[in-house]
Amino acid sequence: MTFFQNQVDRFTRRTLLASMIGSTLLMGTHAEAQAWYFRGTPNQWNATALQVDATGTTQSIEVSFAKEDSNPRFKIDRYADWRESVPAQDLAVSDCSRLRISFQPATKAITVQKIADISDGACAPAIPQPVPPSSSGADFRSETIYFVLTARFFDGDPENNYYNRDRIKLGDPHWRGDFKGLMQQLDYIKDLGFTAIWITPPVENRSGLDYHGYHAYDWNRVDPRLESPGATYQDFIDAAHKKGLKVIQDVVINHSSQYGIRGEVWIDRLPIKYYRPQGGGLIKNDPYKDISATT
Repeated sequence: MTFFQNQVDRFTRRTLLASMIGSTLLMGTHAEAQAWYFRGTPNQWNATALQVDATGTTQSIEVSFAKEDSNPRFKIDRYADWRESVPAQDLAVSDCSRLRISFQPATKAITVQKIADISDGACAPAIPQPVPPSSSGADFRSETIYFVLTARFFDGDPENNYYNRDRIKLGDPHWRGDFKGLMQQLDYIKDLGFTAIWITPPVENRSGLDYHGYHAYDWNRVDPRLESPGATYQDFIDAAHKKGLKVIQDVVINHSSQYGIRGEVWIDRLPIKYYRPQGGGLIKNDPYKDISATT
């Protein structure tokens, strides 16, 4: 073999080797350039790499769409920099779904397959609100009843607040709750799931501690300490009925106030609790003893 032939063979081998190295480099660059990314509402449009399958022809990802946005959608992006993304418009998908998204770089084809429905978290079904029955006066045994001591429930009108003479605590009038305050809380009571409101007796009371409503003095008059302009007892009933709530009125008829009944029966002495014999002195306050029994 001549010197010239040796040089030609060397040149040929070097060229072939360089060609092989170049092809390898090109293949590596090509493979790297084929990385694609998922970007959409679930990941706040950040870039999440797709996974390449064994054939190298398809890339895919599993994604949960769970009401992150009112319009669930996505795109497939190359290089993670928005230089090249498909499709041209965001691809809308069904919400509350676990999806498998497959992408073929060669054809730019996108396939979406639902894996499962999502029914927890933001996708949990809404709890149905109870529907109060109509105010027909029908059988009350199926009602859910909310009891309130009206004078202590909610103060809607400070102008009608009132201190009883017993157990006075300044800043906390015995009569502070009223029908105006109760009307303001009807939505609260309804949202709790109740269908009826049971109030303490609304008739006029009279005693040293009568805010509870059970010391009736006049069964024909609503106690003025419960009413306000535009918030009478009838106004409260009408407002409750408009919201589908029934009203149960408590009543006591086996006893009256300590002062009797207006215009009917008059107790002509002070209630035993406030009786003092002439000149002072103690008395026995036992309810079954005569008030003249002193010690």
